[in-house]
Amino acid sequence: MSLLKRIKQSIRGEISTETLKKRGLAVGERFYRGSGVYIDPEYCWLIRIGDDVGLAPFVRIFAHDEIARNMFGYTRAAPVVIGDVVKIATHVTILPGVTIGDHVGIIAGSVVTCDIPPNTVVGGNPARKIAVFDRYLEDLGGQIAAAPVFGEEWTIRGGITPRMKREMLRVLSEEGSGYVR
Repeated sequence: MSLLKRIKQSIRGEISTETLKKRGLAVGERFYRGSGVYIDPEYCWLIRIGDDVGLAPFVRIFAHDEIARNMFGYTRAAPVVIGDVVKIATHVTILPGVTIGDHVGIIAGSVVTCDIPPNTVVGGNPARKIAVFDRYLEDLGGQIAAAPVFGEEWTIRGGITPRMKREMLRVLSEEGSGYVR
């Protein structure tokens, strides 16, 4: 991990994935963790994350809650299992005791309170099934093919210019939305 990334995490109060893994977090191959992601540091050994999992910024994963502690002096703890090929959008909250199957998508802002079966897309609060994962990807691929598409040069990291920003805004204002590689 770069020094700059460690400094940013420290300033934000984030605990690095490497530190969580030393505490027992299990993470598969090709794991992506966006900025501001909170993975329960107090019970991280109860969390298993599979291969090809992406956590967008500000996802929260909890393996414990404090309701019972506040009322009875006990903390509820329960494992969280996230399968392979799972994509979790921004501001999703996953509660203790949840198992998420393989090939799952979770829409932004969702609260996952119960298990999600494989090959499913869920959304809402509480999260509910809204599509079959494979069909959702097929539909999304068609949308990308029909929409304006911009390359990486159209991003901050790619060096987008002020002229390009104006052009992107113009195109997306006319089309409604588009996609960036």
